[in-house]
Amino acid sequence: MFDITRRGLLQGTAAAVLASSMAGRAYAGPKRGGNLRIGLAGGTSADSLDPTATPVDSGFLMLGTARSTLTNIDPKGNVIPNLADSWEPSKDLTQWIFNIRKGATFHSGKTVTADDVVASLNLHRGEKSVSPAKALLDPVTKIAADGPNRVVITLNGPNVEFPSILKTDMLVVLPSKDGVIDRTTKDGTGPYVLETFEPGQNMRYTRNPNYWDLENYAFLDSAEVVVIADAAARMNALRSGRVD
Repeated sequence: MFDITRRGLLQGTAAAVLASSMAGRAYAGPKRGGNLRIGLAGGTSADSLDPTATPVDSGFLMLGTARSTLTNIDPKGNVIPNLADSWEPSKDLTQWIFNIRKGATFHSGKTVTADDVVASLNLHRGEKSVSPAKALLDPVTKIAADGPNRVVITLNGPNVEFPSILKTDMLVVLPSKDGVIDRTTKDGTGPYVLETFEPGQNMRYTRNPNYWDLENYAFLDSAEVVVIADAAARMNALRSGRVD
């Protein structure tokens, strides 16, 4: 028997529709264009763009569509490239080198650099961190840039599975300035641009025209997400045509 959680269901439906499940290789003859309207259960006025905050449904949707992690997981469970297009370990598996995808840009137009990756991952580290992802990075002893497109991550012991950890939703890469991340930014590198964000109310997305894999992602022109906490109200919104 499968244990289906709200988060799992969300990631398998709304986020998948926006980010990847409409991929050309997965569906025959997909059509580009259109605006998807989503009625979402999870969302409150306390929702945040901060990747170190514990997200609810709207947060997971935002992390999975407007932002990117270094690695991804394919339908077969294999670790595949995302913002990092390749990686390699040291012989003893205590150090991993990640090569950042060249030419990748944030929605603002800023080029993604190794410094952005270092600052983004370090957000979740340290004694004062309250990030849900903090424990995953506890084995990390150092994160350093090695040039503009290489990041070296040193661990306290060998870990052959470490690249899969960097798929974790909260470990997204955001733009940095002087080593500091603006936790309130809407900026990201994902297949969709987060145009508006009203906590607990709504979000609006448009396709990122500069995404590196538009052949397989982001078939929608745009999407609107409305938070409707009450189940009966969501059903009424669907029946009335307010949401799709």
